[in-house]
Amino acid sequence: MLPYYARFTGILDRVFPDVAASLVTELEQKNYGLARFKKQLNIDSRLRNARFLGELTKFRVAPPIVALRC
Repeated sequence: MLPYYARFTGILDRVFPDVAASLVTELEQKNYGLARFKKQLNIDSRLRNARFLGELTKFRVAPPIVALRC
């Protein structure tokens, strides 16, 4: 479902740019929050977050530097 959400966000980004910007900042903050805890219990949420950021980068919603930082 993540590629479809990213594609939908890419379509919405052309009309409502503030939606995509807030989504990218929320995902970035969530990634930093998940990186603080080094437990293996949250590996699924970390992978899901990284995959969603990668899909957003693929559809040019998020800049590539965001994916590289995360």
